[in-house]
Amino acid sequence: MTLHDFDLNGERLHVRVEGTPELPSVVFFHSLGLSSAMWASQFDALRDRYHLVAMDCRGHGRSSNRGGFSIGNCVDDAAAVMNVLGVRRAHLVGLSMGGLMAAELAARLDGACRSMVLACSYCTLAGPEAQARIESTREFLRDRGIAAFAQMYMDGTACASMEPAVKSEMVALIATMKMDDYLQTLQSILNDDARPALSRASGVRTLVLSGRLDRRVTPAALQMLKNAVPHASVVELDRAGHLANLEDPELFNRTLADFWSTAPG
Repeated sequence: MTLHDFDLNGERLHVRVEGTPELPSVVFFHSLGLSSAMWASQFDALRDRYHLVAMDCRGHGRSSNRGGFSIGNCVDDAAAVMNVLGVRRAHLVGLSMGGLMAAELAARLDGACRSMVLACSYCTLAGPEAQARIESTREFLRDRGIAAFAQMYMDGTACASMEPAVKSEMVALIATMKMDDYLQTLQSILNDDARPALSRASGVRTLVLSGRLDRRVTPAALQMLKNAVPHASVVELDRAGHLANLEDPELFNRTLADFWSTAPG
């Protein structure tokens, strides 16, 4: 695996790359609070068949956040990274908030998007409940700090099938975030709406991949996503929750590979 730190769009962007550029490219977008490190199992399993690219989004992992976090800014960053790496066409995979980015990039790439996987994701969560979550998170961070929050968040998110060592690694990742960056990201993703982008990307072959034990994306939010992409294939993993790639990595990886193997071009 090759690690890069690119200076692009006024930011320092940390990027993981695996596989040779001659293979079909896959661009991954991680979930809130985590980083490109969450895709380690996918990189290990798929590197012989695909050219894999994963970026730490602004304020996450080892990437800076000088210009502010937004879905649009992160997609600008991903497009710039793809340009530097010479990636012209790609499969896109986004988990949770990463699905919002995958949708926006798919809409921009148009015919250059080979396919899109929306994993444990949603169209929008905007509304009173989202605002309440922002305020409760702000209070928790102010009173107890990011380390305690990281543990509480993962305790309420990870399901029993996640290996304890993996869970501990994800707790540590969240705990490295600046509290202002976490809140800024949370506000952005809870007020975003991917439906316009999904409409523009309606010609992209799409898989909606969910975990039956997901405690973050409600059945109503998942159904809204399915309604926004009625042409999509749908797969639910029985042993996975909101972080399906970490909770059932073997089946997650096999589901991706099966989906891509039948994608045109």
